[in-house]
Amino acid sequence: MKPRSILICAILGVCLGAAQAQPVPTYDSLIQQGKAQLQAGNSAQALASGQQAVQLDATRWEAYALAGGALMNLKRYEEAADNLSDAIKHAPEAKQPGLRDLRKQCALAEAGASSTPAQPAAAPAPELVTTQAEIVLWKSIAQSTNPDDFKTYLQTYPNGAFAPLAQRQLAAFEKAAEEQRAQAEQARRQTEEQESKVHALELENVIWRDPDTRLIWMKKDNLSNLNWQQAKDYCHNSHFAGFNDWRLPTIDELKSLANPAVKKGKAGFIKGNLQVSGVEWSSSEGKHEGEKLGINLYWGDAQIYSSGYYQTSNDRALCVRSRAE
Repeated sequence: MKPRSILICAILGVCLGAAQAQPVPTYDSLIQQGKAQLQAGNSAQALASGQQAVQLDATRWEAYALAGGALMNLKRYEEAADNLSDAIKHAPEAKQPGLRDLRKQCALAEAGASSTPAQPAAAPAPELVTTQAEIVLWKSIAQSTNPDDFKTYLQTYPNGAFAPLAQRQLAAFEKAAEEQRAQAEQARRQTEEQESKVHALELENVIWRDPDTRLIWMKKDNLSNLNWQQAKDYCHNSHFAGFNDWRLPTIDELKSLANPAVKKGKAGFIKGNLQVSGVEWSSSEGKHEGEKLGINLYWGDAQIYSSGYYQTSNDRALCVRSRAE
């Protein structure tokens, strides 16, 4: 290969490598880039970004709106109105009123530019450019739920036409955040109060909190025969120790009371020194229709039974409530 050919190949290789290294812009990235250019006052660059985005996807509205806003800033109102019309055709219904307002402003600005003498019109031109850029920015964030969008607007246009609205939105965000903080603080205090109450009752040996599951148990069952519905009502209607959220435990919660470190039938086989006097009903469904599961902790074998709703022989209710957190 001749030296000149080698040089050309080397140059092409470098150029191709550089081209391949550049990321391919996407529609969304061009829109974001154009918005930033518009906010910075680079309307010509924003227009180029919008036009490039249209080439990538002519069925979406944002690129037309971006190009229209940039053309308004460049005082090319007729072209701006055409782009905004295309934006309206493709935009969702909620966005169309704002786009129509911008198109109307284009028509008014075009009429004013053609009917007003050149000398008087020159003075307000800078203000018009600023106003159109501000409108485009505001339309893009008016429905935002991100406080940073309104902070950015106020930094860019501290005395802008929409500054009072932006400040009102920020105040609303702050109020909502303050309410959330107050609710969280109230929930924290309620949890602390309940934890303190539970601790005091534990010291009185009235209830027991399982350190493994943090479930809170009555220290003893009801001590008499009852069927499943009666057991359920006994717990549900109880206001024992000042709590009103007692319930029948599930079979797995009852099984967790058996202490695997202690031999069956021995003292301490039931965790927490709970006092049981028979087969404890659970809220879990039984093996057959019309049956519920129960567990025998009284004789220390932790055997599970499936019994009919109306079974009462040696059946008890040992109530539980969920942890305080």
